[in-house]
Amino acid sequence: MSGRITYRDTKPFCVPASLDELAGPSTGIVHLPVRLSWAPGDGSFSLDDDGERTTVYQCVIGEGSVEDQRRYLNCDILSNMWPTLRLDLAITAAWENRFKALCGRNRWLTLYKRRSAS
Repeated sequence: MSGRITYRDTKPFCVPASLDELAGPSTGIVHLPVRLSWAPGDGSFSLDDDGERTTVYQCVIGEGSVEDQRRYLNCDILSNMWPTLRLDLAITAAWENRFKALCGRNRWLTLYKRRSAS
């Protein structure tokens, strides 16, 4: 270890107590506040579009409070998307440690672990 502290080492993030708390919408348009999505535009995203839905989930998981996660995330949608979500490794590991239903399913964390082992 280099002794260098990075933003990744200190950035806080939230994980809900249960996936069942995530009762957000599964379709339609959501409007994310700037504190969750810094993208240009009005913060509107269609959950019916794969790319926009992915953006919403990555923003809310990475930047949101548990209350934000309850409001914007849907348990079933999250479970289906989990294998392809690209999140910070610490966030992915924390969610997989908390929720057995997600454990070992994220392709990016699995790939990282495989590369680190070699």
